[in-house]
Amino acid sequence: MALDIIELITTMFGVIIGSIGILWGVYTYYQSQILKRKEIIFPLIDEYHRERSDMVMAKLILDDFNLVPKKNWWWNTWYYHQDHLKVILRDHKLVYCDDPGEIAIRASLDSLLNFFGKLAYLYKIGLIHRDDLLYFRYFIIRAANHPDVIEYARIYNFDLFALLLYQLNINPGPLMKLVRNLDT
Repeated sequence: MALDIIELITTMFGVIIGSIGILWGVYTYYQSQILKRKEIIFPLIDEYHRERSDMVMAKLILDDFNLVPKKNWWWNTWYYHQDHLKVILRDHKLVYCDDPGEIAIRASLDSLLNFFGKLAYLYKIGLIHRDDLLYFRYFIIRAANHPDVIEYARIYNFDLFALLLYQLNINPGPLMKLVRNLDT
């Protein structure tokens, strides 16, 4: 009888120690996942806010600012504003685009939409979580709510931007066809 109790205590002690080991393993795994996410998300935040970033002009225009023209740009300040994005973001195969200001704005918007595409990809493969995307939500929504940006994304097949909108439950509208073309 005493041996049965000792065996039971020994077995229970082993189970308890094993359970503590498993819980500790799960805890350390969870902590390492948080660190890995930080290693990914913080450089993205730095890239997003870098003052010399290629995305600056696009973010300024989407935030309703006028851009101050550089020396070789063709138009005054009033033109380089979101009110004129329909013309600035036109399909260059239909009406050629050779104004250096328009080209700079288009390149900046390309960079921003590609950045959003990078976020969609990282979210899709599980390296960042939905909560991480909230940090970038302001300009995602600004871009999603501007019909000329959506049309530009459709014309030039920014399919990962469309996927990001879909992932965030923002109606991608005309971009839904691009989302359907992806293997989601």
